[in-house]
Amino acid sequence: MSKRIGLDQDYPIFLLLAYTGIRAGELCDLKWRDIDFKEQTISISKTYYNPTNRKEYKLLTPKTPKRSE
Repeated sequence: MSKRIGLDQDYPIFLLLAYTGIRAGELCDLKWRDIDFKEQTISISKTYYNPTNRKEYKLLTPKTPKRSE
């Protein structure tokens, strides 16, 4: 994949999606506070859901239950 094509933010977003298994709806609700750089973890607590593929989105809990550490 070339870093010269697309927007500057496309490449890190693609890498995050590809290497973590995070869903696009989960990525849309990701906040900086959800990322722990020291522990190298990302906390997923919400996901955007669009059941009708129109302009109506719902904010739900993720499909996969929270893992215990």
